Amino acid sequence: IEQNISDKTKIDQYFEQKTQGLSLTQQHILKKRWATMEKLVSSKNRKNRVIASILVDFDLKPRLNNNRGTAILVANSIYDACEYYRLLQNTSLANKCGLITTGYNPQNVKQSTTASGSEDDYKYQTYKKYILTNNQKVEQYEEQQKRLFIEEPANCKLLIVCEKLLTGFDAPSCTYLYLDREIKDHNLFQAICRTNRLDGDDKEFGYIVDFKQMFEGISEAIAIYSSDELDTSDTTEPEDNNIKIKNYLEAGKQQLETTREQLKYLCEPVAEPKQNEQYIAYFCGVNEVDLQDKQLLRTKFYQAVASFMRAYANVVTNIQDTSFTSAEVAYIKQEIKHYADMLTAVKLAAAEELDTKPYEQDMRHLLNTYVDASTAEILGDLNNNSLYNLVIATGIHEAIAKKFGNKLKQKNIAEGILNNIQQILVSKQHQDPAYYAKISEKLVELTQQQRESATDYQQFLADAEQLINNINKPTQDDKLPNILTGKPEAIRIYNNLASIECESFSCPEDTQEKAQLAVAIDNIILDNKQHGWLGDQAKERILQQKLYEKLQDATATEALFSIIKQQSRYTE
Repeated sequence: IEQNISDKTKIDQYFEQKTQGLSLTQQHILKKRWATMEKLVSSKNRKNRVIASILVDFDLKPRLNNNRGTAILVANSIYDACEYYRLLQNTSLANKCGLITTGYNPQNVKQSTTASGSEDDYKYQTYKKYILTNNQKVEQYEEQQKRLFIEEPANCKLLIVCEKLLTGFDAPSCTYLYLDREIKDHNLFQAICRTNRLDGDDKEFGYIVDFKQMFEGISEAIAIYSSDELDTSDTTEPEDNNIKIKNYLEAGKQQLETTREQLKYLCEPVAEPKQNEQYIAYFCGVNEVDLQDKQLLRTKFYQAVASFMRAYANVVTNIQDTSFTSAEVAYIKQEIKHYADMLTAVKLAAAEELDTKPYEQDMRHLLNTYVDASTAEILGDLNNNSLYNLVIATGIHEAIAKKFGNKLKQKNIAEGILNNIQQILVSKQHQDPAYYAKISEKLVELTQQQRESATDYQQFLADAEQLINNINKPTQDDKLPNILTGKPEAIRIYNNLASIECESFSCPEDTQEKAQLAVAIDNIILDNKQHGWLGDQAKERILQQKLYEKLQDATATEALFSIIKQQSRYTE
């Protein structure tokens, strides 16, 4: 995560304004302090980036997204750990994270000795205001957090540490280790081993997320400590017992292919057309005797389906980075749905309980998130994109009737609609930042009106439907130059040319010249894009170079290229 000062000139101007009347010596002393403040501000921004990455993992990654797995974040100092803890209180992990440091106890610190605004005061206030409640002692708090982390992972999902718990602490739920501190040699090896304790079939890997670019050090540490001296095996190939570092995506793809083939082999004897009737006949038989005789076969089928789904869940969020083609991915999704349906049919026919093994939660999450299948309807859970699709297909009144019926009050329905629109905007804003920024402004106005009751319910519904339709089919400005007619991608480029980040690029002020530039860029992309270029670094660089030759500005090229990559016509 790179750190840069965004505007050095403004910082200098502000400094000069604030130090008028000071001598050069006094300014020098203050400047040294100011440099420290710059570092702190930058560090906080960086921490927010780290936290954003962690939150994405808790939403998407196996185990973290179903309360089965936990993570440890290794901070660089007690101060950094305290700041991470405070920042997390404004996220979904609030009240689900703990802080365990080394050698710090606010009960041994006199508040009168800590200068207001200092690092010592920050640590003291963090413990007193955010951590230790009801006169709790540090030892009691830390023991409670460790117990929750080990025994109740859903109640302590993330532990922030400095030095403690990096050795000799075994928590089988711990699946991810986030490193934001430089650690070396034996200590590094010991730290990454915190993730290698298994607690069920749904944990096959420990994941190391390295924010300090220590990968070479990690590889070296594992190479040193996986020497033959550590082997306890009597086999002729002792290296089989050593810990190895793996590329999780390559290993995950191999596991997916293996479990897929195993399942196909197991189901090969099922008669055509291999649907419910044939699966039930093969795995259950036609009478009670058959049902009993085939119990072991059914168990193997249940386990094989679960293993296949679990292997898919491990790679699905980054499956575009594997060697699978889009057609192969689509076919695998169909297989997932097919085997899930067959699993349900066989279990119903056999009158057997649903499998309660830990990987069931991953399987359910997988089906609900990544496969086109119905999800359970939860009263009050309104953040579902299906409402958006219903409005587009049927209009807002019929959509509300289908989605909510008479179960909710108008206020609740309005909140659900607003939340839904916000979700869609977030997912689409990268396609055309300038256009969707205007839509976002309208959404803010609509939200304010609804909450202040400045508009009646029917008017709110009409405005919301118009907003949804504008998101689905962006309206075009009647004043657009004719050269842009019928070229939606060029229009998106035109919309954003004046606002993209740049260094030397100057957007034409004349609308005709700007439109001609947008069309020229559109033609450059269409003429030079290669099949399958998106995600292929070599092909992306070729296309980006062509764009740079037109703009002659690396920053502007990068900004515009990020918008271009969101356009479906360019990636077909």
